[in-house]
Amino acid sequence: MESSPMRNAERAALAALKNIPAKPSDFEVDFIYGAEPIPAHFPKGIPRHAKGVCCSSNTWGPASSSDDVFVVSTNRLHSHWILWHGYFDDNEYMRWIFQPVAACKRRGVSVRAAAFYMFVFLIARSRCFDNILFNVTGGLLTSDEVDLACRMAKASQN
Repeated sequence: MESSPMRNAERAALAALKNIPAKPSDFEVDFIYGAEPIPAHFPKGIPRHAKGVCCSSNTWGPASSSDDVFVVSTNRLHSHWILWHGYFDDNEYMRWIFQPVAACKRRGVSVRAAAFYMFVFLIARSRCFDNILFNVTGGLLTSDEVDLACRMAKASQN
């Protein structure tokens, strides 16, 4: 009996789900980029101790491509996890630009749980990340876990 690509995708999603830490009952994303000013206790730039969550590379043509990087770090007070989005600005600055896009309280939340659930929250609420998550390479999250996060975000939008 042959397995279909859909069945393989379902198996990968189930395997990824087993590796995701449980969502803490009091988990709440308390900052989202663009909804409010960046809090003063956030770093001005990405800290050196930031951990890679995932990276995606997309190519639409010979001269049209995009690389997106997501990393997680703490704030200066070590009270919050911060999810950063980075992209290479090849139009004006010719350097990587990183911006904080989501944050949650750190107490009782592991870095993997924070990265995963902030990522789900961000994808569910932001239209600008709908089509960028192709050719994903893992970091804290594997490509199957990123796919699962995208599925969960899409399901929460409906």
